[in-house]
Amino acid sequence: MIKVLENQNIWDIAMVNSGSLESAFDILIANGKNSLTIVADEELKIPSISNIKLAEYFQKEKIVMLTSSAGTGNNLSFSLSFSNSFQ
Repeated sequence: MIKVLENQNIWDIAMVNSGSLESAFDILIANGKNSLTIVADEELKIPSISNIKLAEYFQKEKIVMLTSSAGTGNNLSFSLSFSNSFQ
């Protein structure tokens, strides 16, 4: 579990804790969210680490990403019913 800091968005969380932006949606789904909205002091589960070397580097160097600011599009929604079976 990690605690969201002020001005962090889901992309910051995914990059620092999983080593990949691609993990953002996995994190949201693992936490039962259907939007990109996260708030300061919220606790999130990190289901997996995509790039262990990068995630370890961020942790070792104590790098914190805080790239969000109020009103910058963190309230977008996505559907949890998306089908990944393409025909």
